[in-house]
Amino acid sequence: MRSSAIGAFARTGPHAPTARGLVPRMRDAKFAGWTAKSEDLPVDWTEVRRHLT
Repeated sequence: MRSSAIGAFARTGPHAPTARGLVPRMRDAKFAGWTAKSEDLPVDWTEVRRHLT
């Protein structure tokens, strides 16, 4: 899942040239989003991997 806000951020301002340059390297990137309670933050990598699979 790729957030439209993240996409807009990456395509604007000083991030745009960098984002375009990373396209070939990021082709297989995975994005995940979910709701977490404040007491569950920071999220550990085990939880992140669970959401990515």
